[in-house]
Parts: sequence; C-alpha cells; structure tokens
Amino acid sequence: MPRSGGIHNHVGVDNQHMKQFITVLTFSILPLAVNSQIPNAGFEQWDSIENYEKPLGWITNQSQELTRLQRDTARVEGQYSLKLFPSTGSWFDVCESHLITTVKIDQQYQVVHSLYFYYKIIPDSTYGYAGAFLHSTVRVFNKDGTVELISSTITEETPEFTEIEIPLLHTTIDSIRISFSGGARSHGAADICYLRSFAWIDNLSIKPSSVTSTEHINTALVSVFPNPSRGILHIDGNWRELQDYTVYSILGDIVAHGTLSEPRIQINEPGIYVLVLTDPRHLKEPVVSKIVIQK
Repeated sequence: MPRSGGIHNHVGVDNQHMKQFITVLTFSILPLAVNSQIPNAGFEQWDSIENYEKPLGWITNQSQELTRLQRDTARVEGQYSLKLFPSTGSWFDVCESHLITTVKIDQQYQVVHSLYFYYKIIPDSTYGYAGAFLHSTVRVFNKDGTVELISSTITEETPEFTEIEIPLLHTTIDSIRISFSGGARSHGAADICYLRSFAWIDNLSIKPSSVTSTEHINTALVSVFPNPSRGILHIDGNWRELQDYTVYSILGDIVAHGTLSEPRIQINEPGIYVLVLTDPRHLKEPVVSKIVIQK
C-alpha cells in the first residue's frame, strides 16, 4: 500500500518565500482553488519511437542506443507507472536517466499549492556501486520569468510507494517545469556511475498544500507548550535532534535564532510568531509551529 512521509527533503526557500509561507500559516486561509492535474500524470500514455517508448508529454534522454526508462505494472493506480533504471552505457554517456515536462497553469491560486507524487527506490546491485537516487526539480514561472526553484534529492531505499509533497510558495503561477533524474548518479572524479538503483514515479498532481490547513507541521519529534504563552516556551520530546531554532514575525522577519542548550525559548514581545526547529545534521525534517505570545 502507498504511504506518506518517511523521507528527508532538502528544499531551499529564500526569505521572501518564507514570508509568504508564514502569512499562509498564520492566517489559515481556507482552500478555495480547484485541483490542477498534470497531463499524463499517471504515465498511462506512451509514444512508440522506433525501438523504444517514452511517456506522452515528457521529454527524456532515452535513445535507441541507451535504454533508460520504461512503463511498469508496479503502480499506485491505473495500469502503469514510470520506471527509471541505470543507463546501459558508460559514465561518458551520462549516468542519470532524465525526463522533463512543462505544465501550463496561468492562474492565481487563492492558497498555496503543492506538487505531490508517489515514488519508490530499490538499489541495483548488478554491476556494483548500488545505492538509491532520485532527484526532482520544480521551476515555477510567472509572467516575469522564474520565481522559484525547488530541488529535492532522495538517497534512501524506499521499497514501497511513498507520497512526497513539494510546496509551491507562490500563488500567481504561469507554468511549472517538472524534471526527474534517477537510475544512477555521475561521479566525475572517479569516472563511475554510483548510487545505481531502480526508481518508480506515479500519480503526480498539483493541489492545495497541507500547510494551509494546519498550525503544526511535522511535530512527531517535539511539541511546543504552552501556546498561547506569556513568553516562556517549553519544548517536549527529542529536542536535541532539532537544536537549531529560528523565530519569525508574521511579516517573515527573523526575530531570534540560535542553538538550543536547554528545552526552552523565551520571546519577550507579545504577538504572533512562527517557530522553526531544524536539525543541524540535516537528517530530520524541520518542525514548524505558530506561536502566540500574550502579556
């Protein structure tokens, strides 16, 4: 059965994007937008090109000489998913198997949306250098050009289909370009293809983000209390795994940041804040909480 979570994402967000994210988190806007579906998002339609196939609507680096991907009956729903596998060529031929598509949106969402998709990864030990590798890149465009670039790399074996969410922190979107790389990763210094693996992708969609309907995101590791507070916040749980903290105002400005030496944080001024706890080792996902300080 497909499952959610269980991965570590490394997503870069600048301060302007954080401000928009905090605005949505703080005021809890209700989702009013209609879900957007990506054409051939379930990889059910395929083009036949001489001696190989490619998914309809996607550009790939598949060729007659190098087999890199195929449709597969392991799936979330429908008949097929897309399967990426290590290149049958050498390091010189590029290790990664690529595919890319552009989705026309041309509308202003009333809430923050996310790209969702399912994936699984199984190491390929046939030729050595086995591992796990799937990289996704999302470019968001409006009429002024590129406004957001989000990358996520997964290097953990994931034997079951798992859903991933990538927030798109702009609401005015003209188009989105989605690309995936998998199968193996190039190691230029050693002239090898490593992290060799099979990766499956299925059931892509764009729909309202989960961050618009919750005040606490990924709070399995810790909880913050009391909330509202008179200035002293206590952190319960495995706080040593999330020792770096940043406090933002509702405008997205940094109010305080540092490293926890004890499970408590003090905020002196009354107001509404967003507290972000992060793992300095980047092994755990951040915990984000809306905090209210009263005097």
